[in-house]
Amino acid sequence: MATAKKGQFTLFVAFALVLVVLIVLGYYILQQKNAGEEIAKIESIADARQAVEACITDTIEDNLYALGYNGGYVNKNSYTFSSFNTSYELLTVEEMQHNLKSSLERNVDNCGDILEATPYELILNGRPAVTVSFADTAIINVDSLGIIQQRDTAEIRETVTEMEKEFQVNIPQIHAIVEQIFDPEGILIESYDGYAINIFVSPEYSEELLEVHHEESGFVFRMTRIV
Repeated sequence: MATAKKGQFTLFVAFALVLVVLIVLGYYILQQKNAGEEIAKIESIADARQAVEACITDTIEDNLYALGYNGGYVNKNSYTFSSFNTSYELLTVEEMQHNLKSSLERNVDNCGDILEATPYELILNGRPAVTVSFADTAIINVDSLGIIQQRDTAEIRETVTEMEKEFQVNIPQIHAIVEQIFDPEGILIESYDGYAINIFVSPEYSEELLEVHHEESGFVFRMTRIV
């Protein structure tokens, strides 16, 4: 009887391993298929330029929204002890601008990687020039990254367009809302029209997570405070 149970258990483990391998293999094949489809779309130097510019646009938007989700940091702040993975400290608007600018300067030139398996390459101008302005809207400008050229000849080339994106996100206003909610002596906001305010408490009732959700843009700013 024990031998039979042991055999059943071994068979179950083997089946589970085969299932895991099939899932991983299926995911890998799907990723390769998607990558192949993206490369197949790049059939000319104009396609290559447009692919790089679309990547820049996506990187700008992803970094801006990550800034809100991580409480003013583009990446999770490794120095926070918050269970919600946000900072306890409300950064200044200028510090947030600096964090976004620095992140884009580090990451936006990776958009050239999209051309790795194509006949084209991105020749960078140097360190990306990025400007960030937070006022009634968020305006982010990335100067031209450089030149797209065909690998076997420098005669076929196109310049990557300077990208400027404006988002209907008022970071100073969101900052003031957070300041008012967490600090009664902060700047008074008469109305939170256009925003949804959510507060969550940790299981230990030791922390509160504040979420300020801008309804029009979907931008969410998160910050934690100790109760």
